Amino acid sequence: MSALSQNICLVLGAGASYPYALPLGKDLRRQILSWKDEPVLVQSVSSESAPDKLHSFIEAFRFSEKYSVDAFLARNDQYVDVGKKAIAHCILRMELLGNLFRENLNESWYQHFWNKISDVTWDEFDLSKLSIVTFNYDRSLEKYLTVAAINLYGKSMAEVKEKLSKMNVIHVYGSLGPAWPWEDGYLEYGLEFNAENLSLAARSIEVIPEARDTSPKLNEAIKLLKNADKIAFLGFGFDSLNMTRLNLEESCKLVVLREAVNKVRPMYFTCKGLEVAEVRAIAAKIDHELIFNSNGGLPANFHDADCMTMLKKTLFFG
Repeated sequence: MSALSQNICLVLGAGASYPYALPLGKDLRRQILSWKDEPVLVQSVSSESAPDKLHSFIEAFRFSEKYSVDAFLARNDQYVDVGKKAIAHCILRMELLGNLFRENLNESWYQHFWNKISDVTWDEFDLSKLSIVTFNYDRSLEKYLTVAAINLYGKSMAEVKEKLSKMNVIHVYGSLGPAWPWEDGYLEYGLEFNAENLSLAARSIEVIPEARDTSPKLNEAIKLLKNADKIAFLGFGFDSLNMTRLNLEESCKLVVLREAVNKVRPMYFTCKGLEVAEVRAIAAKIDHELIFNSNGGLPANFHDADCMTMLKKTLFFG
């Protein structure tokens, strides 16, 4: 059976981009709180009376005690503009081609994923059953797939665009500019890091206020999860607000009706670094079936492992 013969949905959190030198939420917090004088960032927010507003944002975020800058901005909209530029400042510098294509990168699940889905001829290469729901702002996966497809199959950007565009990719909270290299306004990897490009990148980041739980992107993501035959949550942090917005209690039922028959669908989650009690509480919020017969231990669908190890261990792509 082809790796993509069923409807597959991958849900990506910051941990999915971490192998490619992109920051986790705790890394973003640490970087932001360590800033003294970041010239590019200060210049990009100068019209907002920086550095005073930048300093106020940093101090408010510090004493808010929130792990995540996204969660902080969702609750404190007066800092949205400067906060989006701060996020872009941390991530844009790390969107480098060299970080995606490194030899001996032990946790490169992109490479594992690519080798599974590209084990076909160009004519057979079809991503129409694959969906990606990502909470990440970076465009690393799109860039990786584009470069890998061009070089493996010897095709042009236009030909690769036709194939890759069949895959449904949703950046729930936006991205650092257009996500695909062929889109107008795309900010290329390794571009000059200056105030203008930083501002352009920040424009496409979306901050959804805490009180608002729906958006067209979230509605589409929920639909994709409900219709998926296989689901993998990779590097997802299980933030309560994000879980609520994805309506996981309804969208990630373990047992689903398919062709008038109840079926248990393959559904896996990475939970690296979480305690068993934390994981069990998360699993119970999603679907009690996930903790059935787990005997007080780690639920079988959850794996204390990095993304690539879990995909291999579960034979997710065969």
